Amino acid sequence: MDLLQTINSHLSCVWYGEGVFAMIISNQELENMANRCRINIVKMIHAAKAGHPGGSLSAIDLITGLY
Repeated sequence: MDLLQTINSHLSCVWYGEGVFAMIISNQELENMANRCRINIVKMIHAAKAGHPGGSLSAIDLITGLY
């Protein structure tokens, strides 16, 4: 199963009409998504052999919640 199918299988969308809808994601799924992002951040910084993970790791919960 690819990433898009995995994400779609955990989403519930609510249609409000006029092009407005909301995605409902459980708190556990948001936490899992943030953890996967943290792992990817560390992998990318390691692969680049440069960078500082502090800002990215500290902001990921906010970014995931806004997503």
